[in-house]
Amino acid sequence: MLACTDPAVIVDDTDTVDSAPDTSVDTQDTEDTQDTSPVDTGPFDNDGDGHARADDCDDDNPGVYPGAEETFDGEDDDCDGNIDANGDYSGNHKWEGRAWFEGQPHDFTFQCPTALTRELVNAHWTVTCTPDPNDEWAQLLVGQTLTIEPKDPYLWDLEVWTGDVVITSSNGWDTTGTGQALWKNMDEVVVSTLLDTNYLDFSGNGRLYRE
Repeated sequence: MLACTDPAVIVDDTDTVDSAPDTSVDTQDTEDTQDTSPVDTGPFDNDGDGHARADDCDDDNPGVYPGAEETFDGEDDDCDGNIDANGDYSGNHKWEGRAWFEGQPHDFTFQCPTALTRELVNAHWTVTCTPDPNDEWAQLLVGQTLTIEPKDPYLWDLEVWTGDVVITSSNGWDTTGTGQALWKNMDEVVVSTLLDTNYLDFSGNGRLYRE
């Protein structure tokens, strides 16, 4: 006798359950976690002179930085706030020579305070001599005070001034001599003057230092 099977119950042995793990990678998550921040390269130095912009007074000029050698170029090379030899100078000027009166020579020596102010291409200075008030000949021939100043303070050469000087006496006379202001370095200048006339023959020099 044949047994009958229920046609509603069908077993399909080809159906299987996929139980393998998911090994795919979410590339979106990986990209989101990458560090794209810039690399720290240190203080910004635009001109490559080894000094950061915060310390460099001209970060576009590699010849200008703290500690550089100051030169006569119209720039503050060493970033100290002074351009070239600009500033105020002071010192003494020793002026000595001879004056004639009625054919007789009289010799004098004066220590004269001197002040100079330089601003790039201009250097104005004043030598102020005060003869001994007890020296009657000095008072008669030179005066109570004598001043020496450059006629034109313009510097054609940034390291040295040369030109005419005006010498003025408190006695009411003035005359013209020659002078020079020579910068030994950025902080020291030597001022020299010369007067050669029929009745006055003087020369002097002195070192002035930047204040």
